Amino acid sequence: MIEHKEVISSLRKALAHINDPAYLESIPHFEDLGLPVAGPHLSRGQALQSILRLAIDRLAPEGRGHGALDVISYEVLYQYTLSHRNMAGIALQLGMSERQAYRLLNRAIDALAAELDRIRSEQESRSLESSVMRQTPQDQVRSELERLVNEDVQQVDLIGLLNQVRADID
Repeated sequence: MIEHKEVISSLRKALAHINDPAYLESIPHFEDLGLPVAGPHLSRGQALQSILRLAIDRLAPEGRGHGALDVISYEVLYQYTLSHRNMAGIALQLGMSERQAYRLLNRAIDALAAELDRIRSEQESRSLESSVMRQTPQDQVRSELERLVNEDVQQVDLIGLLNQVRADID
């Protein structure tokens, strides 16, 4: 697993170039996060751009999601990444020091990394659910028998197992 510091570094690069899918394709570590970074109609850079925008939107204070940021931290993140304003301009607009704006940006980037992790977890659970739902009854019987063989179970209630399979088929 990659270190948090490396993830944050890659995330900073990605945010600085969020509107450049070609550049986003060269950023390391996003495959290691388990994020879906390619699709049938999207390049790797376009997929990463889409995921980053989704994660930023989910951090919006009005969204009240798990990782929702306070208004001012979200504003700094939004202005810096999506509006491409420099930190001096952001700090001036929000009436704070540039140093304070950078602290808020760092907080927002940490929250963004956590949100990307939640997106990955959601994607994994959806993938697992869909693979289980695609199993035919024969596949279910086969996987259950493999599980029983691997667990080295001495006694198996075959009649109960067959009745369960028949109930699942009906």
